[in-house]
Amino acid sequence: MTLTSGDFRVYMRQLAGWVWKEQSAAHQFGLSLQEETITEVLLLEMARKLSPLGLSVRMFSKAQEGGRVRKTKGVAPGGVEAEAEEVVIEAEGADWEWFFEGPGGCMASFRVQAKKLYKDNPIKDGRYGGFKPGDRQIQDLIDRAMGSNPIYVLYNHPDVRNSSLFGPSRQPDFFGRDCWGCAVTTAQFMKHATSEKLDAIKPGMVPWHRFFSIGQPCRPKGAMNEIAKSAALPDGEEAQTFIPAKRRPDWVDMLSEGATGLTDLLVERQLQGVAHIDFSKIREV
Repeated sequence: MTLTSGDFRVYMRQLAGWVWKEQSAAHQFGLSLQEETITEVLLLEMARKLSPLGLSVRMFSKAQEGGRVRKTKGVAPGGVEAEAEEVVIEAEGADWEWFFEGPGGCMASFRVQAKKLYKDNPIKDGRYGGFKPGDRQIQDLIDRAMGSNPIYVLYNHPDVRNSSLFGPSRQPDFFGRDCWGCAVTTAQFMKHATSEKLDAIKPGMVPWHRFFSIGQPCRPKGAMNEIAKSAALPDGEEAQTFIPAKRRPDWVDMLSEGATGLTDLLVERQLQGVAHIDFSKIREV
């Protein structure tokens, strides 16, 4: 069986829609899905559903221990009060490294940090928690990339006052607001954004079905060029450009061999996990 490029874009939009809807559903119960959870579920779904169709996904993540427990209260649908405990992980190494292989020899490595759109109560303009423009954390992501493309994957939902920003636009390939459930921007754009608010970040996002779509030339290259046009860069700073990979990372073979030693490698490189996503057997149309 084969998976065409068009099929893949549809599937990525479906995953984005799941993130959009499930975050909103969690909010109704006073809960909040964490970035680590969303990332691992997305990769698991891709591995489970797409492997028979020509896409190979292998992933490995280290177990995180510790963190603090936060009790949350909310009102569920129907007016029923609900209370839950949420473990908030506070540990180093929240980045992922994703290695993509596409048709025609397109290879790229991405150092990925996920951020979610926060829901405030009462509803306010959306903001992305856990980062501030110009913060050292962003520069650390860039410095740790070491030949990979440093990017942010943003998990969005409709439960903010300015969710109309996810409405129809002139951007191509718009398929409803929930296709913005998973979006991508570059570390450079985040570094120079004027604030952590949605209205400041939205101009530099592209839906992830467009960023990670398959085809020639390497599609992330075009998406990153598009994002660069929206970045407010200081004089003399060049735009972040796509870095193709010349070879597979060493951990790809370690995945195939049963992940021996991978935990030590993740600790050494301050990574939460790695994922090898191989499009090379997908038929392009």
